Amino acid sequence: MASQTQASQIQASQIQASNIAFVNGQLVRADELKASYDGKHLEIDINKNGQHFAKILNNKDIERILSQPAHKLSLDQRLQRDFLGPSKSIKKSKKSKKSKKSKKNKKSKKNKKSKKSKKSKKNKK
Repeated sequence: MASQTQASQIQASQIQASNIAFVNGQLVRADELKASYDGKHLEIDINKNGQHFAKILNNKDIERILSQPAHKLSLDQRLQRDFLGPSKSIKKSKKSKKSKKSKKNKKSKKNKKSKKSKKSKKNKK
């Protein structure tokens, strides 16, 4: 009964919005929305770039539209999955190119040192 009382106390509401865009003095977009709700019916009138759309929805229609889930999982399921689900194992990350390069540089430095030592040994003889 509370919902019936609330519905009868709602006064008629109206909204009007428009979005008009000009580029170099020429109209490129003209959108307009008019809506009115009297507690029982929502009357919607939309003009979007020359196309007209009008619809009258009753409270059941509005309820049906608003009850459509925005996500395939319910909010409860998403919260449980995100916060109460099994802990995720940490995977070892692959070595970055930088670390591979530094190993190559170390090897090349060792080779350079060994070449220098070989040359110095030849020079001593």
